[in-house]
Amino acid sequence: MSDPAPAGKPAPASKETLRRAREAYLLLKLFQSAKRTLWGSDAHASSKKEPLKLNHATCWQIRGELSRAGHVALNWDGKEGSYTLTPSGVRYLTTLPFDELGEMKIKGAVLTELLAAAREGERSTTHGGSPPPAGSALTAEQLETAVTDTFHDLLRGEFAGLQMVPIHELRRVVAERFGPHAASHSAFDERLLDLRRTDKLRLISIDDRSRATPDQLRNSISAVGETFFYAEKAHARG
Repeated sequence: MSDPAPAGKPAPASKETLRRAREAYLLLKLFQSAKRTLWGSDAHASSKKEPLKLNHATCWQIRGELSRAGHVALNWDGKEGSYTLTPSGVRYLTTLPFDELGEMKIKGAVLTELLAAAREGERSTTHGGSPPPAGSALTAEQLETAVTDTFHDLLRGEFAGLQMVPIHELRRVVAERFGPHAASHSAFDERLLDLRRTDKLRLISIDDRSRATPDQLRNSISAVGETFFYAEKAHARG
């Protein structure tokens, strides 16, 4: 279930620069929040009426678009939805213009993180050894780099508190970044199992399969008579 639509109508963006400025504002709010997450009520309370004309309905619509693009993760606890900035959303934020945002307060530490993310994105674009973009064929070595880099991005981001990354989420982001073949069972599973064999990652089995959805189980890894559901650092438990 998703966050229900609020009352009122979204205010249309009169120009492309306004649309992108709205995205920048909402993503920046998430970037500055604890664990890069806001509950729906808190997110809507941060609406900015001028000059972006971000009423409640407009914020809800834009966050939905960002969620479908993979830049925001929406979670639902049965009563309220929460929005979490994904690693893809961080990279997207660094490409957006801030010119039309007007005056905004931003902590120095947050600015440092944002500049570091921008530099990292620039290195990923220009570094000759980086994996090719989605749609290009990856070698086994490039796919291993893609998987491990994505794992660490997720571990630093939305799964920092858990200290493990669900394999279905890791597969989803790899598919988003590098294409469906990179996330296929034939390619992705073999690389992850190889990282386990070489003691670079630890794979954790799920004890109670009833706690996961069929899609989550299907996008985990079934091997050696068990279903691996989480990935963590090889020596995370000492």
